[in-house]
Amino acid sequence: MRYALTALVFAAGPAAAKLDYRVEIDAPRELKDVLQKGLNIVRWRTDPEMDEERLRRLVDEAIRESREAAATDGYFSAHVQAQIDSSGEPWVVRLRVEPGERTRVSDVDIRFSGPASTDGEARPYMQRVPGRMGIGQAPGGARPLGLPLRRRVDRRERGAHRPADA
Repeated sequence: MRYALTALVFAAGPAAAKLDYRVEIDAPRELKDVLQKGLNIVRWRTDPEMDEERLRRLVDEAIRESREAAATDGYFSAHVQAQIDSSGEPWVVRLRVEPGERTRVSDVDIRFSGPASTDGEARPYMQRVPGRMGIGQAPGGARPLGLPLRRRVDRRERGAHRPADA
């Protein structure tokens, strides 16, 4: 009986060790700061159950998350590359983000129709200027675009279109 128990312990083998890695991000400073704070691959770095399979899934996810983060800042054509260097300890995940040319908004034309356009309580919310959001930011924390905004009330609600400067 004792030999069977000893054989079972050795057959099970050693417990899988946690995979240790670090993340190096090569991106413009503003985007790099956002990525370091928001990427799942950075947050899960100390997971005691991290293994190679999980790390590879997080790397794939980091590529998608990086593109999304760049897009929220106006970079809709970002090129993202990732590689895992497992030659040393800890492993190194290198993430390179080339944002490309930034999309600029020169004019915004928002038209309101329906009950909200005549609701006095809704009016202050309709007058807000759209903003930008980063990873983990709530819509209320957006910063203004600082662009001229033309507001027009739907014809059915008020008659003719009348541009009004904000």
